Amino acid sequence: MKARRPVCSLLVAVVLAGAACSSASVFEETTTMAPTSTAEPTTTVANTTATTAAATTTPTSRPPTTTIAAATTTTTTTLPPPLPVIGWEGEGLREVTVLIAFEYEPAAGLGDLVVAALEAMGLSVAADADAVLTLSLDGTPLSADYGDAGTCFTGARVQGTLTLSAPAQPTLEFAVDGDRPVAPMVIGGNCRRNPEEAPFDWTFEPGFMEAVLAIWGPASVPYLTEILRDDLYLIRIRIEAVAAYRLMEADAIPVEQQYEFMSAAVWFVERSLHQSNDGDIATYREAVRRLLLTYSEEDFGFADQVDIWEWEAWLSAWLAAQ
Repeated sequence: MKARRPVCSLLVAVVLAGAACSSASVFEETTTMAPTSTAEPTTTVANTTATTAAATTTPTSRPPTTTIAAATTTTTTTLPPPLPVIGWEGEGLREVTVLIAFEYEPAAGLGDLVVAALEAMGLSVAADADAVLTLSLDGTPLSADYGDAGTCFTGARVQGTLTLSAPAQPTLEFAVDGDRPVAPMVIGGNCRRNPEEAPFDWTFEPGFMEAVLAIWGPASVPYLTEILRDDLYLIRIRIEAVAAYRLMEADAIPVEQQYEFMSAAVWFVERSLHQSNDGDIATYREAVRRLLLTYSEEDFGFADQVDIWEWEAWLSAWLAAQ
């Protein structure tokens, strides 16, 4: 599964002035420096001083719209299979146009997330498709004073709507409402100095994932698999991806996609073995364990690398038996 691509590598019909590509790692949450209180609102962190996020002013006018299109070098030799849309008539979609109205795009990276999700599911992103996926969003970067590191934009709010429309089909609309508080600490080198560097992508993705699940249902499993495979995603969104998968009917998911999802889930458990088995890591491991036990009569646990090898061998045997 390919990792998220910078949106700046795509053709953008309207490029916002001063924007630049950016990305962040899941491991960036590791922190060492506590911030000092600066302004309203105040977030209290256990066993440390209060941290204050100073939000910038939300734009009063609708931001310009960014149209994301496939790169001109892309060559299509065969048509992808249509992707059914829940609640729509007909065979489904093969391509979609993406429109993003957001002040901080493309630097915020929301286009990266959307394109990666659609392409993972087999959809092509085009400039003139009949189906249009529109994101109309407002964002507020949140900052705090982190002592020697200075003012850093480590939190964000994203609110708005996501709609999918096409001729002769009902328009599907979903609310997007995300809020990520400022971090209690930062490493000086990871300080996000500019408002457009606030973690809008992390804030946006849970609501976006809910909309994708509502629109495409089990067909969204390859997107959920990409979340587990890509180092850029936070552990909390991985937990939500596993929980969403467990709610689906297995018979509605192709066997190969079931295998890929479970393999990706185990892969990230292995990836995180060096991390402390508490908090979100413990929650993720337990979610994966429960998922696997809906398929397996054996429980190998996740105590060490040997357990990972046991699960990988079981997965190979399970796939061969299907």
